[in-house]
Amino acid sequence: MNRAHPIDLLPIAVGIGVVGALLLTWAMRLSYPYDLEWMEGGMLAHAWRITQGESLYIRPSPSFVPFIYPPGYPALIAAISPLTGLAPGVGRALSLLGTLGAATAVGFTVYRPSKDAVIAVLSAALFLGCYPYTGAFYDLVRPDGLLIGLLGWAIALALIPGRPARLGSALLLVCAFLVKHNAAFFGPALVLGIAVRDGRRAALEYSLAAAGPALVATAWLQLSTDGLFLSYLLAVPRSHPLIGTRLFPGAALELAQALPFTTAMAALWLLSSPHPRPNLSVGAPLLLGASLAVIAQLTVGTVGVDTHALPSFLGLSAIGAVAGHGLIRLGRLRSAPLSADWVFGIGLSATALLSATWMRAHSGGYLNVHIPFFWVASVAAGVAATRMDPRHRPLIAVVFAIQLATQGLSTPHARYRPTEADLEAGDRLVETLRRIDGPVWSPFAVWLPTYAGHEPQSHLIGIMDLDIEGGPLRSDLRAIRQAVTEQHWGAILTSDRPLPYKLKAHYRVRTRLRQPSSVLTPPSGWPVHLEAIWVPN
Repeated sequence: MNRAHPIDLLPIAVGIGVVGALLLTWAMRLSYPYDLEWMEGGMLAHAWRITQGESLYIRPSPSFVPFIYPPGYPALIAAISPLTGLAPGVGRALSLLGTLGAATAVGFTVYRPSKDAVIAVLSAALFLGCYPYTGAFYDLVRPDGLLIGLLGWAIALALIPGRPARLGSALLLVCAFLVKHNAAFFGPALVLGIAVRDGRRAALEYSLAAAGPALVATAWLQLSTDGLFLSYLLAVPRSHPLIGTRLFPGAALELAQALPFTTAMAALWLLSSPHPRPNLSVGAPLLLGASLAVIAQLTVGTVGVDTHALPSFLGLSAIGAVAGHGLIRLGRLRSAPLSADWVFGIGLSATALLSATWMRAHSGGYLNVHIPFFWVASVAAGVAATRMDPRHRPLIAVVFAIQLATQGLSTPHARYRPTEADLEAGDRLVETLRRIDGPVWSPFAVWLPTYAGHEPQSHLIGIMDLDIEGGPLRSDLRAIRQAVTEQHWGAILTSDRPLPYKLKAHYRVRTRLRQPSSVLTPPSGWPVHLEAIWVPN
């Protein structure tokens, strides 16, 4: 165990500042009634349908088009809504509970084998400090926060030997899958690690405990929705095109610049640690990492990634070096058997890296897909720090302090916090919508009309997910176009983004919203500025 050093006070002070500022921002966002990110209202609409006894996975209709997620998160919101009401703050509280739980899982995973409380707490702070690099998604009415809380603890328990921890991990992995199905990506890495550590029987037991309930739930959802559940979860995303430059250098640079200093420290520790094969190459992984970083910097102009040269070069070099090390070790399996720690570490790192870059490369993929990678990278930094030579403790403390300070300075708190002007503009819009007869379609802000007594309607992101050439449910979108033609809605609330349904032929502008572009625009994710209310001609 590394002993605490007086210089540890430096990263601790920086960490308190970073986490304190985040907690204040989250507190200011928690009760805000309007969208912090444009999909929030759509997720509340999912929960609302569940409270009404309606199915989520139906064919597209003017009133509802489901998102391509499992039902776990909105179902949980719906389950507690009789006690709390159905409001954005409920969903955000669940997400924050998951996010803080994930940070606790980081600290627990680092502390359990090392008993180094300082590094454990700093590692948890690293994960929380990745907030701006996720697009500010930790506290939204979306599945991401709850997912990482469940997945983080599933991984943390799987690293503990013994049957009770394994079964607890399997149960949490099932719950994570039902919240967001990309949690299943981590199952094989956990099974392999358990097989190496505890044997094949234990790995089989874990596989059955995790996969069995997940398959039963999937089968029930598939049968109860006439086969539409998997159409939305698998077939629709499969129809989305891949954007090559997002895969590389885009996603690679985004991942690299979040934790460059601690990732470089972890990579250097890994490459310099003793191995079963003393002549295991160190130069080749470093060369691979540096080459990837150079190529990424030369091609950064092909993607819209706002990156700083030094941090991104350092971070990507470290990620590439770890990947190269893993490939070399795999190529020498016969002469250098793998330890369980190595299998867990490289397996989880590879899964997090590949899944993040692959999902980001899909059309519509956003920065929130990087959250599991940041969790794994925060754990890796902490584990490396606790296993380094105690004489290096001052250097470790300085690296953590620099990393946390960089994260804190990179977080635009003022931009993420809603203002009184946002609240006043939203309230004025609600009062205007109260005077509308008939349903109101607000495809960019679905929940907003509910404050004026209207039921939520379909969300544009659900429609966009389906409106892809060759998509399995694209032809069903005729119902949306027909609804516009038939003037189904008493009003349509539009934004500065085009609505591709020949609106002018059937509707006219009744009210233009005279407000600055910064007002009532969601501060996280895709910026959507509401502009006008249209009524039938």
